[in-house]
This record gives sequence, C-alpha cells and structure tokens, in this order.
Amino acid sequence: MNLTDIYRTFYPTTAEYTFFSSAHGRLSKINHMIGHKTSLSNIKKIKIISSTLSDHSEIKMKINSKMIPQNHTNIWKLNNLLQNDCWVNSEIKKENKKLLELNNSSDTIYENFWDTAKMLLRGKFIALNVYINKSERAQIDNLRLHLTEPKKQEQSEPKSSRWKEIMKARAELNEIKTTITTKNTKDKWNKT
Repeated sequence: MNLTDIYRTFYPTTAEYTFFSSAHGRLSKINHMIGHKTSLSNIKKIKIISSTLSDHSEIKMKINSKMIPQNHTNIWKLNNLLQNDCWVNSEIKKENKKLLELNNSSDTIYENFWDTAKMLLRGKFIALNVYINKSERAQIDNLRLHLTEPKKQEQSEPKSSRWKEIMKARAELNEIKTTITTKNTKDKWNKT
C-alpha cells in the first residue's frame, strides 16, 4: 500500500518517545503518523510535542497547503474578562485621565472627543490583551523548555528525583493552561 511512518521517515535515527508508562517506568513510541509515500513532499514539518495534560505526547505535522487565503472582515469585540483585571482597570483609568487632560478645552467638539476616546481605548484594550496573551504564552514556553531537558535526560538515564521535577513542572503547566482555558470559555459565554 506504500504507507510509511512519517516521523520515522523524517527522523530515522532519533530516539524520541510518545508515551511514558508510570506503572512500568518505561518509555515507548506508540503514537504514529502513517501516510502514503507520495504525500511526503507535501509535509513541511513534523515533531513530537511534550504533553502536559497526559502521559501521551503529541505528534504535530505541518502540511504544505496551496489554499488561497480568503479575506474576512474582522469586527473587534472587547474581551469582557479584561474588565475584571485590576491591572487592566488601572491602565485604562490612566489612559482616560491622559485623554481628559489633553482634551480639556472648550474648543473640543463632543462628537470628536467621543470618537477619539473610543479609538484610543480600543487600541489600549487591544495592546493590553496582546501583552497578557504574550506573557501567558511566554510562561508556558518557559515551562515547556524546562520540561524538555529533564525528559531527554530521563529517557537516557531514569531517576526518580528527576521524574518528580518533571511531574512538578507538568502540574504548573496544567494549572496555567486550565486558567487560560477557563478564561477563554468564560469569554466565549460572555460574547454569546
């Protein structure tokens, strides 16, 4: 049938594993990406990603697609959860104060002031949301990085102390991801 293990085709000599059996203390590769040999040229990249929520690691594959991107009009909506964040509230209050100080003249037309305020506050909310998302992603990436090296060492030389360190980092990562997922779920409910 001309099928092949895509990961093994791209990395024939690497010793990466996708599953850790805590009961047996063994690493194994039980997850596979199987594809037709003729489709290998369409694959950009394939890699194993450490799993944080389970004992199975993920296999991520990027495929070359020749799809033409479609233009979609995006309408900005306020992330309601930002209003509950004390730091965001204080930043928005500072922005409002600056806006009022700069436009404290009788020459300012009310409609122009209102349009300016909406534009500036929308930009500030977007910037704060981007900052929060980037800092969360950086925190996750940092924990994943701290997980990668001990996992590689554990594969070659198992130690119970190292495994405890791995489990602690996984727990921290799970907690952050759960917080983000909860926040995103609440935001989706608020938008509907």
